[in-house]
Amino acid sequence: MKKLIVWILCFALLSSLLVSCQKDGKIPADTTAIAEDVWQIKQGQLVIVRSEDAPSSVVQELRNLKKTLKDVLGWNVEIKSDFKATTDAEDGTVELVIGDTTRPISQVSKAQLPSKGYVICNEKRSIAIQGTNEAMLVYAIRLFSRQFVQTADVCLQIPNDLLLKNKDSDVIVLVEDNATDYSLSYSSTCDGFPNMDSINNGLDYEVTLVLELEKVLKELTGATFTVSLGNAEDPESREILIGDVGRTELEAAKKDWSASQYGVVAVGNKLVVSGWNDVTLGKAVDAFRELVEQGTVKQDGKCTVYFMCDHLAALTAEEWNTDFPQYDGGKLSGTNDASYGQMLYYYTETNVDEYRAYCQKLEGAGYTKRNSNETANNVFATYVKDDSKIHVYYVDHEKAVRLITGSISKTGLAENDVTNDPKVTDFSVIQMNLTYASSSSGGMGYVITLEDGRFVIVDGGRAVDADAQRLYNILQKYNKRSDGIVIAGWFLTHEHSDHYGLFKKFVTNYSSFVKIQNFYISIPSESYRFNSLNPSSFMQDQFPELSAVAKGIPVTLLHTGQKFLIENAEFEILYTTEDLYPQPFDLFNDASVVFRVRANGNSVLFTGDIADRASNVLCDMYGSYLKSDIVQVSHHGWNGATLAFYQNVSPKVAMWPNSQSEYTACMKSNAVFGEINRMLVNMILGSKNVYIADTYCYQFVFPFGGTPIKFTP
Repeated sequence: MKKLIVWILCFALLSSLLVSCQKDGKIPADTTAIAEDVWQIKQGQLVIVRSEDAPSSVVQELRNLKKTLKDVLGWNVEIKSDFKATTDAEDGTVELVIGDTTRPISQVSKAQLPSKGYVICNEKRSIAIQGTNEAMLVYAIRLFSRQFVQTADVCLQIPNDLLLKNKDSDVIVLVEDNATDYSLSYSSTCDGFPNMDSINNGLDYEVTLVLELEKVLKELTGATFTVSLGNAEDPESREILIGDVGRTELEAAKKDWSASQYGVVAVGNKLVVSGWNDVTLGKAVDAFRELVEQGTVKQDGKCTVYFMCDHLAALTAEEWNTDFPQYDGGKLSGTNDASYGQMLYYYTETNVDEYRAYCQKLEGAGYTKRNSNETANNVFATYVKDDSKIHVYYVDHEKAVRLITGSISKTGLAENDVTNDPKVTDFSVIQMNLTYASSSSGGMGYVITLEDGRFVIVDGGRAVDADAQRLYNILQKYNKRSDGIVIAGWFLTHEHSDHYGLFKKFVTNYSSFVKIQNFYISIPSESYRFNSLNPSSFMQDQFPELSAVAKGIPVTLLHTGQKFLIENAEFEILYTTEDLYPQPFDLFNDASVVFRVRANGNSVLFTGDIADRASNVLCDMYGSYLKSDIVQVSHHGWNGATLAFYQNVSPKVAMWPNSQSEYTACMKSNAVFGEINRMLVNMILGSKNVYIADTYCYQFVFPFGGTPIKFTP
């Protein structure tokens, strides 16, 4: 009797729903009066029957239904075509008939169909699910699953006089007779100006999605969808809002989505096609395209496209682990794919007390703190539980928290690497001289010698055989270990070929003579780097094969604020692109990891190729905390770090990774970076304290006495 009351209330609610589109998981529908008794379908009775030519989307949805029946009730239900299935009313079989089949109930159900929509009804020992197009049929199968299967206990309970169908107002008519009054809209903050010399034509990801969708919609429907900037509020116009358009309709849709969800939702006269980040946005656009394909009806040379307003209300991406304690403070203002299965959550309007409360919450949930740091009013910590990793940090000047989730098996874990072996040599940093072709600049390579005799390499340079040989010669020259050459870690600041090229040559030519224990990197995701001026995907495309050549090199992804020891040297990560979000990432050089190495009372700051945005982030986060004895000049002296950055670092010595001729050109340039170089050299350093990576290698032994050792390997 309890089940009966539940179903009567449920269907009474369905019949009284407002005609507006729903986003709460309840399905608008008409129902007939429901009899006092309920039809119970037990295990072994149900058979799913579909038409022989059922479209692939319907077949897939029936597979999903079959899996749900197995998961909820433990039933193993057969799916048969109407030409293969037979039924005998005496044997207790109940047929769930899908679409336009040879079964009589298919004709009965077609008579109940709205002009555009679906129907679910029953007669005798059959249940029919029917739709006027593919999209409507798929929708109705999902409705049946939600209403009757996912709520089941030990059997299916179906009202004897079942009739569910939609109202006309629940339907979105996108195209009518090859015409549409919908436009495609994206944010005016996107870069929509093509640059054919750049990867991805210099367009932002959202713009590319919109332009591709416009073309596909034209091909599918014959209708012309105009493309416009969608920031102006216009409640009367019909728009398909793609991505972060900054509109109230988007915010209304996102309230019902978790960070890993996305969808297509009708809000007023708008169709919101979006998610919380670029990855889910891409999935939402793909899902919308498939929905249009399924909702297309072509007849007499005319095309009409229609579907239910909440057909794709909330879909879930599987890329990330979202099963972790949620941050209780502030406002979730955005998320970003952080590569290697990591998700970045960005919380604003929070404070350090809420951050510390969250750390206590993690510990109460069984997470263990494995790394922590506090600098310049910023607080950082890394927590682990089983294979899960959470790196969370508070940035004081933003009053914001960034939380990055991932798995240790995919991303590694930055921890102390201390052998406790006896000291066999002095700690030093060597700037390698490289082969600089007259037609190009760039390339940098540094060798750090640890007191236990192991080495740490930073970048390396271009893929030049002579430079790979030079690196191997240096390692041989300074190796004091009896067990051979051991590279404790290879740090790659970013994925540009003048920084990773030598690694490729070295691994290919010399990996059998050395042992590489770890590879340290932080890389932006494919979606975030999409329009970042010459992005690269070295780690994805080339590193796995090189690692295999070297018999396996573990990868550790770095996060801002991490501080760890490699033997006697302290490595502190000061910046990754995780700090740049939510700013646009429009220059790939700003993907460079910035880190400082301290040993024996001295420090050296590695900057890679950072430019203005990263420099500003570093100055805002740390200010004078950036103070270091030695600095590696950013981007080889070209369009690099800001003057404010170098003033905060206030170095005594600069390592300049470029040729003598390029150094001279950098110093003479009339561009802004030329003035910065002159201020750095003449006002902060003094020209005698600049060491150029040309002709000679320079070794800085810590404690540093003021003059490096000059040599040729």
